[in-house]
Amino acid sequence: MMHAPFYNSNSAHALEAELMRLTYEPLLLKYGVDVVLSGHVHAYERSDARGIYDAQPNACGPVYLNLGDGGNREGGEAAWVAPHPEWSAFRESSFGVGALDIINETHASYAWHRDACGASTAPHYDLAANDCATPHDAGGAPHVAIDAIVLRRDLRASPSCAALRRNPPSVSPFPDGWGTSNAANDDDAPPPLIRERRSVELSLVAIILGTAASFILGICAAALTSRVTRRPSETILTPHKGYGLVDEKRSPDSVIVEML
Repeated sequence: MMHAPFYNSNSAHALEAELMRLTYEPLLLKYGVDVVLSGHVHAYERSDARGIYDAQPNACGPVYLNLGDGGNREGGEAAWVAPHPEWSAFRESSFGVGALDIINETHASYAWHRDACGASTAPHYDLAANDCATPHDAGGAPHVAIDAIVLRRDLRASPSCAALRRNPPSVSPFPDGWGTSNAANDDDAPPPLIRERRSVELSLVAIILGTAASFILGICAAALTSRVTRRPSETILTPHKGYGLVDEKRSPDSVIVEML
C-alpha cells in the first residue's frame, strides 16, 4: 500500500511516483506481491487483472488498484491519457469505493462500486448518483458494482514466475512527456498539468544539500566554540548593610567585614 500510484494514466499527478517505481517495482515482483493499493489521484483505475510488470501485462506481477476516488471537496480528475494504455484495464473519474474479499489462500474477489458520477459541469458531482453520467460513460446508479475481478494467487506460483522472481529484470522509465492531458480524450478535461518528475528530483537534491550544509555548519560552530576561552571573572565587593563588603562569587552568607 502506498499513497502515490506507480501506474496512473490520468494526467493528474502523472509520473509523481516514477522514481520510486523504477527502484521498488523489481522488489514487488521479487517478493511475490499480489495487489498494490494506492490513492492520491481523484479517480479510479485498475490495471490488467493478470498482473503487470514494466508497463506490460505480466502474470507474475501484481495488480494495481488506484482508489483515490472516495470523495473530496476538490472534485475528481477527468483528464485521461490517450490512447488508453495496454496495462490499464478500467478507469473512471467518478466517486466510489472498492471491496476486497479474501476467499481462501489462493483466491480473492474484488469489486469497485460507483457512488457518484461526474456531471456535465465537471468537476461537479451528483452525490445522489441519480441520472448522472461520467463523460464517455454509460451512467450509473447508487453503489453499483461497475468493475469486478477475481484475483488468483495460484497463477503467480508457476515455475516461470518463480524463476523470474529470483532475478527480477530492471524496469524502463516512461518516455519524456508521457502523462500529459489530451483534451480530445474527455469533454471536461482540464488544461494539461505540468509534469512533476523533475520537481521531485530537485526536491530530493535540495534536501540532501540542505542536510549536508547543516552538518558542515555544525562542525564549524563546534570548532569555533572550542577555541573560545573565558576570562576569569573578577571578585566584586559590594557594600553590605553599611558594615562591610559582600564577595559576590561566594554564598550570600559569606561576608567579609572590614572594620572601619
